[in-house]
Amino acid sequence: MLKLLSIIKINIMKKATFLLFIIFSFNAFSQNFLSNKSYIKSSYKSNRIDSLINIFFSEVNPDSIKSTIKELQCFGTRYLLAPNRKQIAVWLQNKFISLGYPNTVLDSFIMITNLPNNPSNDTTMQYNVIATINGSINPNNVYIIGGHYDDITNTFPIINAPGADDDASGVASTIEIARVINKMGLTPNSTFKFVAFAGEEAMVLYSDTYGSQHYVEQSISNNENIIFFITNEIIAHNTDSTN
Repeated sequence: MLKLLSIIKINIMKKATFLLFIIFSFNAFSQNFLSNKSYIKSSYKSNRIDSLINIFFSEVNPDSIKSTIKELQCFGTRYLLAPNRKQIAVWLQNKFISLGYPNTVLDSFIMITNLPNNPSNDTTMQYNVIATINGSINPNNVYIIGGHYDDITNTFPIINAPGADDDASGVASTIEIARVINKMGLTPNSTFKFVAFAGEEAMVLYSDTYGSQHYVEQSISNNENIIFFITNEIIAHNTDSTN
């Protein structure tokens, strides 16, 4: 597991930086996209996008990412039917709040799973975790980055499903990007949302509802104008089967 974490620490840092590049270069040509930091304004005005990306890169902290992965692993299991599922969601909510996103919310939904050899359906409450930065100019345009925080294993997932790669790596990257944005005092034109999705593995459990589907249905109902979405799915992985 430690070997796995060391590989994740390296690969996820590169991936997080790449995602920062995608998100911000996508908006970099919008007037007043970034505010609060004079040196960032200078980089923007002179069109030195590479310089701006280097600033982002310098702020990405692999130790911060590794710490988040370890904390997620320490729950022992993040199986969507485990009794600690709300505890994990609240931990993620508090994590975003501690990074400067006080309005982070839990978006709950009901999931019904029909397991093989189980005569009754399992009905559980699941929780997406959503942190938001409201856009300063076009708040109705929404950019989303996220990953699912639940995990599943082939044997006894109710006890053991630590999921360092699937998908603590993606959630940790999402959290790190949120941390860097807040630390640098950046204000986007459009609204940014960081979402930790519940119940992604529900499709394995004969369920037709899972976190991302619930989010899409809510977005349609609310006429949310999603411009761009990135999902981080196992963005760091150790192929050594012994780890």
